[in-house]
Amino acid sequence: MSRQRLHINWQEDKPTRFNLSKAEQDSRQRTRLRAVWWLRNGHSLRETAQMVGIDDRTLHDWVARYRRGGLAAVRHRRRGGCRGKRSRLTPEREAELKERASRGEIRRSWDGIHWATQACGVEYTSLGMRWVVARIGVKKNVPRPVAARASGAAQKAWNKGACWLH
Repeated sequence: MSRQRLHINWQEDKPTRFNLSKAEQDSRQRTRLRAVWWLRNGHSLRETAQMVGIDDRTLHDWVARYRRGGLAAVRHRRRGGCRGKRSRLTPEREAELKERASRGEIRRSWDGIHWATQACGVEYTSLGMRWVVARIGVKKNVPRPVAARASGAAQKAWNKGACWLH
């Protein structure tokens, strides 16, 4: 099976493209720019995909975008996770929420919702407040259940290493 030659009308020179990829701060964008740079240097689609750690089909999509609009088209599309919505609470209010939760003033997500509405004028759903609480690092402080027949004295003796028989 012969290797098919890639035909692309390159819009930038090699040094410019490499410098752009080197200066890029976002790792996802840098991967795209490096892939285009490797292709420009004569590597095949499959080799380039393996070098940058992506699927062949993804690289095909990037090449199609480059053909339509150059590097701007390759860089344009962003997906997920990097920049989510900003919190409705300021960092100071988030710190206050965390402090109140650690003191036990806010025990449930509904307490947090009520506090955010009253103190900050911000409305959250139950799920939204759970995301805020998880993001700022507040953990549930749920006591372990105690059996009805549990004996505190027997548990203390067990923890001290005493061995007893019924």
